[in-house]
Amino acid sequence: MNYRDLIDFEPVDSVVQLRWADDHSRAAHLVSSYVISDRMGDMILGQILPVIDLRPSQRNGGLFVVGNYGTGKSHLMSVISAVAEHSELAASLTHAGVAAGLAPLAGRFQVVRQEFGATQMPLRDVVFGYLEDGLAQMGVAYTFPPLDQVRNSKDSLVLMMARFQEKYPSQGLLVMIDELLEYLTHRNDKQLALDLAFLREMGEVSSQTALRFVAGLQEALFDNPRFQFAADSVRRVKDRFEQVRIVREDVAYVVSRRLLRKNDQQRTWIRRHLEGFTGLYGDMAERLDAFVELFPIHPAYLETFEQVTLIEKRQALREISREMQQRLDQPVSSEKPGLLSFDSYWRAIQSDASYRAVPEVREVLDKSQVLEEKSRTAVRAAYRDAARRIIHALALHRLTVGDLSAPIGLTAEELRDRLCLLLPIPERDADFLLTSVESVLDEIIRAVSGQFISRNPENGQYYLDLHKDVDFDALVEQRADSLDENALDRYYFEMLAHALELTESAYVPGFRIWQREIPWPGHGISRDGYIFLGAANERSTAQPERDFYIHILGLYAQEQEKSPAQADEIFFTLPEWDESFDRSLHLYAGAREMSSISSGANRGQYDNKANGHRQRLVNWLRENLSRSLVVRHRGREERVAQLLARLRLSLPTSSLRDQIWQLAAALLDPVFAARYPDYPSFADSALTLATIPQAANAALRAIAGAPPTRQAQAVLEGLRLASQSNRQWHFAPEESAYLRPLLGRLKELPPTQVLNRSELIGGDPRRERSVDFHLEGEWLAVMLLALVRQGVITLQVRGRKLGVDDLEEAAQWGVEELLRFTSLARPRSLPEQALRALFAGLNLPEGLIRDPAQHELAVQSLANTVVQELDRAVQVLDRLRDGLHFWRFAVLGEEESRSWREALEGYRDLLQSIERIRTPGHLRTFAHSQAQVKEMLAGRQILHDFERLQRSLESVRPLLELVYQAETTLPAHAPWLEDVQAARSEQQKRLQDPAQRLASHTIGLLKGALENLRSSYATAYLELHNRERLNPSQDARKQRLVREPRRAQLRALAALDFLPESELERWEKPVQELVVCMGCSAGELQNRVVCPHCNYHPRAAGSGEQPAASRLERAEQEFELLHTRWLENLRQELSKETARTNLEALTEAQRKPVQAFIDSGSLPERLTRETVEAMQDSLRGLQKVNLDGADLLLALTRPGMPCTSADLEQRFRAFLQEKTAGTPPARLRIQIDW
Repeated sequence: MNYRDLIDFEPVDSVVQLRWADDHSRAAHLVSSYVISDRMGDMILGQILPVIDLRPSQRNGGLFVVGNYGTGKSHLMSVISAVAEHSELAASLTHAGVAAGLAPLAGRFQVVRQEFGATQMPLRDVVFGYLEDGLAQMGVAYTFPPLDQVRNSKDSLVLMMARFQEKYPSQGLLVMIDELLEYLTHRNDKQLALDLAFLREMGEVSSQTALRFVAGLQEALFDNPRFQFAADSVRRVKDRFEQVRIVREDVAYVVSRRLLRKNDQQRTWIRRHLEGFTGLYGDMAERLDAFVELFPIHPAYLETFEQVTLIEKRQALREISREMQQRLDQPVSSEKPGLLSFDSYWRAIQSDASYRAVPEVREVLDKSQVLEEKSRTAVRAAYRDAARRIIHALALHRLTVGDLSAPIGLTAEELRDRLCLLLPIPERDADFLLTSVESVLDEIIRAVSGQFISRNPENGQYYLDLHKDVDFDALVEQRADSLDENALDRYYFEMLAHALELTESAYVPGFRIWQREIPWPGHGISRDGYIFLGAANERSTAQPERDFYIHILGLYAQEQEKSPAQADEIFFTLPEWDESFDRSLHLYAGAREMSSISSGANRGQYDNKANGHRQRLVNWLRENLSRSLVVRHRGREERVAQLLARLRLSLPTSSLRDQIWQLAAALLDPVFAARYPDYPSFADSALTLATIPQAANAALRAIAGAPPTRQAQAVLEGLRLASQSNRQWHFAPEESAYLRPLLGRLKELPPTQVLNRSELIGGDPRRERSVDFHLEGEWLAVMLLALVRQGVITLQVRGRKLGVDDLEEAAQWGVEELLRFTSLARPRSLPEQALRALFAGLNLPEGLIRDPAQHELAVQSLANTVVQELDRAVQVLDRLRDGLHFWRFAVLGEEESRSWREALEGYRDLLQSIERIRTPGHLRTFAHSQAQVKEMLAGRQILHDFERLQRSLESVRPLLELVYQAETTLPAHAPWLEDVQAARSEQQKRLQDPAQRLASHTIGLLKGALENLRSSYATAYLELHNRERLNPSQDARKQRLVREPRRAQLRALAALDFLPESELERWEKPVQELVVCMGCSAGELQNRVVCPHCNYHPRAAGSGEQPAASRLERAEQEFELLHTRWLENLRQELSKETARTNLEALTEAQRKPVQAFIDSGSLPERLTRETVEAMQDSLRGLQKVNLDGADLLLALTRPGMPCTSADLEQRFRAFLQEKTAGTPPARLRIQIDW
């Protein structure tokens, strides 16, 4: 599929000019072809429209439209001016929202469009000249006075606008001027100050009149460094002008919607195509929508294009159009992303000779051309296209930075992602691709010897370095040709020192001698010796003597005489080499020589070249080691290949150092075994002189009780001091072969004598070894502390005796301090009888104490038991402190509680003293006698008794809790509560008796008493419950009463003023309070104290004077009386003359049901609201007065009691007079509320 099939291409071939909009047909085309994004629409309506709108606002004034060449600035200004001049053009806008929003602007202006050419006229004269011509075409005659005849230009502009609005009273005047910044940049300081002052005046007049001034700029005028000298003038202009900017997103939208327009089917194909590459580039997946919309343009194209400031007249849209016209008929490869990025723009710069007129651009062009030409042949063919694109990208990016010497560029990752580079890689992975891009950059740098390209080490950015122009290779070759054999040998040794990582200063000043260690195969440790680069007769120079001596002889100064060699010496020589090795050695030496006489950046270049040549030398040696290097050991000389076959070895390919070390280790293994017979092996370790103390200290900490690390485990197992089984460590240093000679000598010592340090360790103070097995002093310190742990010895260090109690302190001292011991001795004997009594009392096997081999297990068993027992003892002591209570009484008396507490504290103290026994050696420090142990163990029985008693009481506590709840549920006078007190007294007497409390039958009696109380409570509760609750049959009677139709009659009649509604409410309340329960059984009260159905609580609810059934029966009787009384009273009132008169005034429909009631004395079953209202109208002359019963009683008794009947009558009349004043007696009806 070709690119043409994936886009609807519409090229941009011309540069829009503002004056084109003077022609109506051209203006219409400009409007209809302008692509408007949502962001651009927001800017037009939110920033441009408020400024030029004729409706007064604080934002009216001047406007600057900012956009670089090729971003559509002139097109936007043409569109705005065209719509402002011709209202019908608004409908042609491509954005419906903008078309609607510009309605207040459309057709409201006369427009004068201006463009700057080559002129030296002041800005005022240019603008006013265009204005006079434009006004004349509009039929407005006005001439601006010269600048030297006016005090300011504002007055002239105001007069001009007055003349304009005489002819166009409802329109504004829009002045548009393009390319203003290009004009201003050629003005001197004085001219610019006048021009800026004029701009300020234009802005002020635009905010006060119907004049609107819009100017197009290539860059933002405000904060522009070109005008720093006129900062104050620019600031004053800024206060009168708004500024809008066309940004990259606007250009991208035009590209995607016009130049590279796509339908949904095309987008789907492109998305599928690009998804195959998203895993290779950092942010492609996240920005895939943008990649699809701009395809085949990479989003980075526009991002970088926008930043190129050194080239002014650049046209993004035209350049993209040109590139696309060349690609339309090319197929889209499925193996490549097919994206065009900003590196392609560099080709356009290369092909346009006019760009060379810019000095900065010319310099970048020249240097990038050198890079491109040299890399064309020096870079691998597979990398050449990527190298060319990278060079082009770095060249263009150099123009985005104001300072061409700034160390700013692009990282390898940015080049990969922003160019979508694709190189041959073993698998499609972003990291693989990044590595390949870095390789391309390295090859470019090597191709030009570091000229013109650098890498910033702080951020990893690569950039064109225009000032790096020295031919380093030629100078290196010249110096290399002048070097003699001695110098070459010196640099050969220098190369070897780096390859063998001999980077520190020599061991012996003035000699190429280094102290080194090589691994001892199978032992997990290294042996130390010397390596010599050069003469073979320098062994005596290195002191003290060590385990091996490795000599690597020179290329040109090899000694012909083969001196007798010892078993611990090895000689390496390179008798022959090829041309490539010789050439690399010469160039390495030459680069090192040049580096030594250079400085600054040049020295770095020579160092880089030297590093490259050195690596080639190392690679040659590593690759040719087996066939070129000769080894001499014990008088036998052979090539490495022969040696490998004889020893059945294979060398690692990782480094030359490892290869030499492995050869030496294989040859010296028998030498080490003879010098250190039966030396221990440390599994999975690689110990060295530097790490031996660290490993030994880790072992010391493990001996002192810390969890063993891997290092500690290797040491302990290697020295056979301990072993691991079921994740438990078992120490048995007495069984270690490395300690048997020492233990034998210790056993032969009289009890009062010691073994001195000199009997255990000796030799050169710098390389002390143990007398037995020639072990390092650190290993001896570890073994001695292990014996201390077991209680086998004590150590004399720092004038103090270290025993089993000092293990942690000894571990903190470390091996260096422990090796300063002066002697060791045997500790005191084991207190066997006391320990056997202890183990028997704790139910542990006594045999663990009798057999010394079982002491490690004895300590572990004792520790586990102590943890459990001590936790129990502490918990019981805490409970005893608060007292043991049951049923609100103390089970233990004060004296008994104190006795139990003292016994438990003694047992606790015993356990705490045992806690410190962590090793077999601690057993010897046990300080209690057999009698003391037995006395202190008495507390263990107390502990058992307390826990047994507590478990027994806890087993019946749920029953007791039920009794507690029941006590607060029944009424305070319930006979059941007396049963509770009797049972409590009986159980208290039993539990407080030491002879009975732990008897087997006690808990049974206690439980039986509580269950009896629960059963009797259920009986008492149900009796009360059934009295206060209605059963289902009684509830049916209540429901019939509540639903009685006559109750509805009374509720309706309560609306009549003279009937006392409170009577009805007093009857309803007790009926509502009657509660029904479906039934509660004794079984449901086994685990609760109230009914699960109705939650009846006797004490909280109280009990009525009568049972619920009796209260229901009384309510039925009272209802009959209340209904009869209300109907009789109502009939009497309606039969009175006043009511009959009122009744006659009602309509027939209203009067009929009322009259029927008067005649019959009965009401219909359903009493309607209309009937009640008719009765109310008949009785409306009546006035009911409600008297509060409490107020009446207070009025009768307040003056004093007792009193005469006359006084009482007088008080009653006075109260009645006060309450009924103003009411005719005939209409008065009194209701007393009690």
